[in-house]
Amino acid sequence: YRLEQYLSFMTGLQGIAKPPDYHVHAPAQTPGADGIIEVNRLMGRLGTIFNTLPVARGEVALLYSMSQNLSAQAHNMDDNYEGGGHTRAKLLLTYIAGKISHIPLFPIVEEDVTDGTLAAHHKAVILTGINYLDPTVIAALEEYARNGGAVLVTDDCQVQIPGATKLGVPASTKQYDLVQDLWRQQNQKESMRQRAAWRFMKAAEPLAAALQSQLAKLGIKPVLACDNPNVFVTRQGTTDVEYLFAVNATGDEKSNTQLGVQPATATLTFPNDGHTMYDAVRGSAVAELKGKA
Repeated sequence: YRLEQYLSFMTGLQGIAKPPDYHVHAPAQTPGADGIIEVNRLMGRLGTIFNTLPVARGEVALLYSMSQNLSAQAHNMDDNYEGGGHTRAKLLLTYIAGKISHIPLFPIVEEDVTDGTLAAHHKAVILTGINYLDPTVIAALEEYARNGGAVLVTDDCQVQIPGATKLGVPASTKQYDLVQDLWRQQNQKESMRQRAAWRFMKAAEPLAAALQSQLAKLGIKPVLACDNPNVFVTRQGTTDVEYLFAVNATGDEKSNTQLGVQPATATLTFPNDGHTMYDAVRGSAVAELKGKA
């Protein structure tokens, strides 16, 4: 519960919400009650910052393609949600790869490509699991690449875009396919066990490495230096005040639950640019930085 809420907050979503099976009228019977209390208090301490701050788009966009979804359904009328692997499996893996790389990926749609939003706000865009795009979108991406933007595609993409660069690895659906196959075989228990978040994070590691390497060539660096890939980081705000978030997502491989998280350590490195650092969680100066350059 904590991880779900904190990741949503880091993404810039306004407000928080509990799952429907967490009963507010019977907190003693809700296993996650302590998490709800903790998150509510922390969010209250941070305040409504995302009501006033501009959206932190970041340098890298991730394309959600309706062209691909409709094309996949046209070829397979039973494909209502998968988009030929694009929607659920490959976008998920690429999103996780961005988190592991400490480079947040901002979601965009095809209209953002054609109306100039992509070119105005992002240095690079990633395409994953896309075999078909509307010709106007391809033309806009070609122009974007010609004008200096980077169009990066996972190796499984079949769509041809002049000026695009292959990442060198596919967005693998192996773990996702295993979960689905086990469910179809009516082995629900093992299917649920294989859905553990840490398994998908491991599956995303090759893509994360390729992504970080390619983005480094473009001068795009992690938003915050962190030596633990399982600690996800973001930066919000671009003016006098910036919010830096770090959330532990280290999976507990011994846990029987899908979302088991275990404690972890990480070293975060901040730029020595004269800014005053304040620990918004503990409500004090950052003691760990005292006396350090």
